[in-house]
Amino acid sequence: MWTSLLALLALDPLAINLRVERFPVLDDQAIVAHCVTLERGFTLFGSNGFGGVSAMRIADDRAIAVTDVGTVFDFDLQRDAAGFVSAFGPATPHYLLDTDGERLNKANGDSEGLILLDDRTALISFENMNRIDRYHRAEGDWHPDATIFETDDARLGRNDGFETIVQLADGRVMALAEGKGADGWSPLWISHHGLNGPWRESAYQAADEFNPTDADIDPATGDLIVLERAFSRTKGVRARLVRVPAGDLDKNRLIGTELARMSFLHGIDNMEAIEVERAPDGRLIAHLMSDDNFNDIQRTVFLGISIAETPECGAK
Repeated sequence: MWTSLLALLALDPLAINLRVERFPVLDDQAIVAHCVTLERGFTLFGSNGFGGVSAMRIADDRAIAVTDVGTVFDFDLQRDAAGFVSAFGPATPHYLLDTDGERLNKANGDSEGLILLDDRTALISFENMNRIDRYHRAEGDWHPDATIFETDDARLGRNDGFETIVQLADGRVMALAEGKGADGWSPLWISHHGLNGPWRESAYQAADEFNPTDADIDPATGDLIVLERAFSRTKGVRARLVRVPAGDLDKNRLIGTELARMSFLHGIDNMEAIEVERAPDGRLIAHLMSDDNFNDIQRTVFLGISIAETPECGAK
C-alpha cells in the first residue's frame, strides 16, 4: 500500500534514534483483558524533541504520527509473521506549517487526529481551535490547503475538542470530541458524503471517568473501534476499548460493546493513538501508542493487541 510513500519518506539528518525496551513479561506469556490480548509491548525513548504523540496511522512498514505541538514523526517499522511491530527505525520529525510557511506551535497546532487520504494528503484535526484541515506534503513538511470543517460549539472547551477523526468505510469522516456535554455524552459530527457537508451531529457514550482519544475502522467489517482513557490520582491512568457496529454509526446515540479495560498493570500509559488492521491470518489486531506529554514521569508506550470476535465481544 502506498509504495511511493516509502520513497517519499527518506531518512532525514534530523532523525531521532530511538532506544526501545520490550515488555519482558510478554516474552513469556500474552496478557488477556476480557476481549483483548496484549501480544507485544515496547517503551520508546528518544531525545527531548520526541514524544507527545496524539494520533498514528500505519501504511505497511511505515508509521506517521502527529503530536500536540505540531510535529509529525515518520517511523520505519519491522513486522513479525503475525503482523505485529517488532522493531522501530529512527523517528524523523517534520512539521505542520501555516499559510505563511511558519511552523505551528502548541497554541495553534495542537494536532490530535489524523486521516491519511493518500501518500501526500492528510486530514488533521486540532483541539482548542476546533477544526479539521486538509494538508499536503511537500519537501517533507505539511502545508495547509483548506479547512473542511470547524465549529465554535460552546461544549468544546479547552482540551475538550476534536480529539479523534476517522474515515468510515463509505468514505465519510467522523469527528469525535474528547469532552462531554452536560448530558454526559461526547458530541460527534459525520460528514454527509465523503468530505462534503452538511455535517450531521450525533453523540457517543464513553464510560464514566473515561473520554475518547482516538478511533479506527475494522477494515473487514466497518465496525468502529474506539480508544478511551481515564486518569485519577487514586486509580492512575487507564484505557478502555469499545466496538461500535458499522450498522449503528448513523444512529443519533452511539453505545458500543466494551472490549477491555486496562490499567498500569497492563503496561499502558496515556494512550491516545490506535491503528486497527487485519493480520496476515485474518485476525483483528490493533496498535496503540501513548502521549508522554513531554513529561519525564510518563512514557511513550507502543502496544500490539489482538481483539476477539465473538458475540460477547460485539462481533456479528
